[in-house]
Amino acid sequence: MAASDTVGDLGQLAEALAEEFTSLLRATVANGASLLVDTPRDDHRRIRPSPHGARITLEEPVNSRHRRPELDIDVELRMARNGVHLATTKSRFSLWVVREDGDKAQPLVRLEYERSARSKPPSHGHAHLEVWSAGDEFRKVHLPLGAPLYRPALEDFIEFLIESDSAKPVDSSWRKPIAEQRQRWYRRQLQAAIEDDPETAADALQNSGYQVSATGDLPDRSG
Repeated sequence: MAASDTVGDLGQLAEALAEEFTSLLRATVANGASLLVDTPRDDHRRIRPSPHGARITLEEPVNSRHRRPELDIDVELRMARNGVHLATTKSRFSLWVVREDGDKAQPLVRLEYERSARSKPPSHGHAHLEVWSAGDEFRKVHLPLGAPLYRPALEDFIEFLIESDSAKPVDSSWRKPIAEQRQRWYRRQLQAAIEDDPETAADALQNSGYQVSATGDLPDRSG
């Protein structure tokens, strides 16, 4: 079931998205991946690996500089203002590894998003250079990754893991589910962008030859 197949129910939408993520992971880097949905607050849902506290084990590439790669996923959701679609309040995708000279897993790369962030870019990344054995001068730097609606998604992080030889793909067809998931993400974000700025969307459609008119009062988007 795709996340767009269920409208307006937070629990069902979150479960559908978790199923979507699980299918993507199993088709690309972790055929034993399992995700769960829990309820941190009544109006929020959270997608994380199952069981609680676990990370998703990835197959180690032959030429990897690190051992025992693991993927951690943490996505917090609520209903969007329109009461129809999901909105992400926080997300984190991170790669954990064991250095050649160590025995404890450490985060290597993280992509994070915090909708309400004020002291840092809402969408940002971390590269733990001390784990790369390249010094730790930049370990606290938040690398901006674009506007919230256009931030990297799970499929982008999976592609990075494979292309950087940080994780071994399940099989040679891994690019197809990545492309399919990216198209779903694009359409959802496009819909959200249109709902955030319908006037610009209407102008673009009119410039392309469409006739567009409002059917009622435009929603208040100031909140």
